[in-house]
Amino acid sequence: MNNIKLSICIPTYNRAEFLPDALESILKQVTPKIKDKIEICVSDNDSSDNTEELIKSYQNKNICNINYHKNQENIGADRNYLKAVEIANGEYCWWLGSDDQLIDHSINKILNEIDSNNNDIYLFNREEYSFDLKNKTGESNWFNLSVDTEFNFNEIKVSEYLKYVNELGGIFSFISAVVFKKENWDNIKEKNKFVGTFYSHTYILANILIQKHKLKIIIQPQVICRINSSENTFGGMLGDYGRLYIDYFNIIIFIDIFGMDSLEVYFVKKILLKQRNLKTLLANSLLVNEEENNKLLLLLNNLGYKKEYLILKFFPKKLLPVIKKIYIILKKS
Repeated sequence: MNNIKLSICIPTYNRAEFLPDALESILKQVTPKIKDKIEICVSDNDSSDNTEELIKSYQNKNICNINYHKNQENIGADRNYLKAVEIANGEYCWWLGSDDQLIDHSINKILNEIDSNNNDIYLFNREEYSFDLKNKTGESNWFNLSVDTEFNFNEIKVSEYLKYVNELGGIFSFISAVVFKKENWDNIKEKNKFVGTFYSHTYILANILIQKHKLKIIIQPQVICRINSSENTFGGMLGDYGRLYIDYFNIIIFIDIFGMDSLEVYFVKKILLKQRNLKTLLANSLLVNEEENNKLLLLLNNLGYKKEYLILKFFPKKLLPVIKKIYIILKKS
């Protein structure tokens, strides 16, 4: 009989350097009382480093069940996220990025939440650290809330929830801060619809919400994230431009689900306008070539960001380096 309550799902690719930190952050929380309630599911995207040997060494420790799957070829980040859930056996799934860590006591916290109120999705903040994890740099502030709050979508529309969201983390952009009921996930069709955007999971989770399910926001962080431009981090691999560009796919996803003129799309656009403001867009245009800049301009125009599109298109690029230098001087003074 399967008694697994929580599957911690780790999609990974060539992260043997970081995986021990992620695994240890889980295994040190495993006690005899919860050993049979949790499992670790690792989906390896055909890594060429020693990930497989590393996982086997942890399996041999027999602290808790570690379910390891290695793809025969690299299937891309989105499909690997989906595969990590597909191989899971638990009632709930909790993604963990292979360079992230769980905060102490977080597993018991989530298990207690599941047992006490049985919400369909849990979403929480994160602690943010330097790349070497030596210095805490801050905490996320994804929600305009000061206490844990439940949202019942049998009673309210998704737009009512979005009023309380400050940043994209509130619509599932950071996978390590999401726990969800696997049965609901399995019931959503077209899981591959937005594969290639890095946000295919957002499409699935947003669809779960409109099935009249419940979401609980937990204000206290339950996970640690490395915030750094290093190429070893997810954001670093994409680069500043890549990370900015893919974030706009959140709007396309919400248009697909709710319609162009919906309140849901209005609020997602508002969130992005705050997080990716004109200053950020102008600074980004210094970092990219003309082809990339035109690609972003086309996307902004198609999504209705007319003012941003026009300013970016006609702003004299020669002035940007000068403005940047002045900004740096003023910041130091």
